[in-house]
Amino acid sequence: RQRQMCIRDSDSILNRRVALKFLHPDASNDTEKHARLLREAQALAKLSHRSVVSVYDVGELRGHVFMAMEIVEGPNLRRWLAAATRSPSEIVAVFRDAGKGLQAAHDSGIVHRNFKPDTVLIGPDGRGHVTDFGLALEQRREAPVLPASSSHVPTLASPAPVSYTHLRA
Repeated sequence: RQRQMCIRDSDSILNRRVALKFLHPDASNDTEKHARLLREAQALAKLSHRSVVSVYDVGELRGHVFMAMEIVEGPNLRRWLAAATRSPSEIVAVFRDAGKGLQAAHDSGIVHRNFKPDTVLIGPDGRGHVTDFGLALEQRREAPVLPASSSHVPTLASPAPVSYTHLRA
């Protein structure tokens, strides 16, 4: 059951078209769904890549959380593949775009967790855009603490000796 809805709108101040993503009215009082939409906006705000849909704003209007984001005029990957016979190079190019978008997310410490053909939109230029980061998780990366002296090279401990006597016939 769909818990979110997107509508096309225009930003009259910046004079551009946007996609507005709202929680479905049935879920508007669900604090978990509010938090998920805010996490999605926060994840997208950390990313700036041509193959990831950009977020412009997030807010609340009359008790409804919304996210304003880049609009991609085109079908999702599932519909795009079903609509016509595509050349291998077209398909590889779209998958490469999506892979680059996911790599940008990973490089920013974000794991999508819901990647599928429905979460890739194909723009009029044929470029794939990864979207729907609602289930994304931020991976906390701790930098390794190295000694102050650059002359010290950390080494691994030797493994314990292994006996293979039980393998003899």
